[in-house]
Amino acid sequence: IHGIGGLLPYPALVWQLAKRHRGPVLLPLVPQGGLDALPSSRSAARAIATADFVDAVAALTERHAAAGAAPVAAFAAHSLGTAYLAAVQKARPELVAAASFLDPICFLLHERDVVTNCLYAAPRLTRRTWFHWVQSTFVAREPTVQDCLRRQFWWSHFELPASQLSSPTAVHLSSADTVCEPAAV
Repeated sequence: IHGIGGLLPYPALVWQLAKRHRGPVLLPLVPQGGLDALPSSRSAARAIATADFVDAVAALTERHAAAGAAPVAAFAAHSLGTAYLAAVQKARPELVAAASFLDPICFLLHERDVVTNCLYAAPRLTRRTWFHWVQSTFVAREPTVQDCLRRQFWWSHFELPASQLSSPTAVHLSSADTVCEPAAV
């Protein structure tokens, strides 16, 4: 499940997954996290409700389940996508066979650093933080993304306590992360 900016940063990852995995690789689109300039975001309806997103992921998982097998999937989510994976994990934990959270925002979401760093603070440009600086300056400040984060993203709905992780889980977080406090996560 993609982060802010849509599917644009992920072609190499998707190619590797498709090359190494025998089953389908599904890419749910979170339109409110995309950029309006990208055709994939413009063609999608705006602001999918969280419950509708969970239902859509459940339908995708059920449709692509192996014959006679329970509908389960391994999920990988990045940044904003981890919030939507948290919603799936909380509402339909039986769908999640395994989860990988990359630069997650869903853990300790009640702490002020995530909201402050997403909406107000601009990261300093250094060798360690250049990617987050580019993302903040050129992607997170885009009007569609700001609309998502300020008007359509109910922060309290997307927090995932560790006690609600019911499947094998990996959390990948850079020590140079400028959105959340890596040591706390």
